[in-house]
Amino acid sequence: MMHLDPKTPIPETLSGLLELAVDDMAGLKRDRFTPDGGVWFRSNQEGVADPGETHCWICLGGALLVGTCRLPTNAHRSQVADFTDFNVERGGYSDVGKAMFALDALRVGDLAKAAMSLYDDRDPRYKAADDLEAAGWQRERGDARELLDIRLALQQHAGHFRTWDDWDAAEPRYRRIVEILRKHSL
Repeated sequence: MMHLDPKTPIPETLSGLLELAVDDMAGLKRDRFTPDGGVWFRSNQEGVADPGETHCWICLGGALLVGTCRLPTNAHRSQVADFTDFNVERGGYSDVGKAMFALDALRVGDLAKAAMSLYDDRDPRYKAADDLEAAGWQRERGDARELLDIRLALQQHAGHFRTWDDWDAAEPRYRRIVEILRKHSL
């Protein structure tokens, strides 16, 4: 069984990470994959030698695994766990594991939780992301308010996408989050 390297290079910013995952999702074959905000990656041919007509259900993190990390579509759950499980020998989560947790938070627009997953708490971007999200909750205008509005929309609908139509409705919101995060160097 092939085990991929959990040290796959991952963007160091939330904006770069989200953009990469959205691009990976957009590049998937729609007849082989179904977006599902409830699972990172699930294959109907888990662990079989020949993936053949494999069909997979994936969210943003799964799109990153399949696209950027080249996880095979017949991958077993243990291969996904290589990326996402806490590993004492590695000193914690791999960069890909941290990215997966950050993407899960970004899927529903939770900027503070995403920053906590990707950035060290001493990193100034961690505080900047937390401050930006707090400003939205305080009903400030501008980017902070727009991020809050996007978050609420994602939580109500698209953050829990289960079809390509759901994904198509959510994609522009994710791309707008990328623009706002990039503007704030996040």
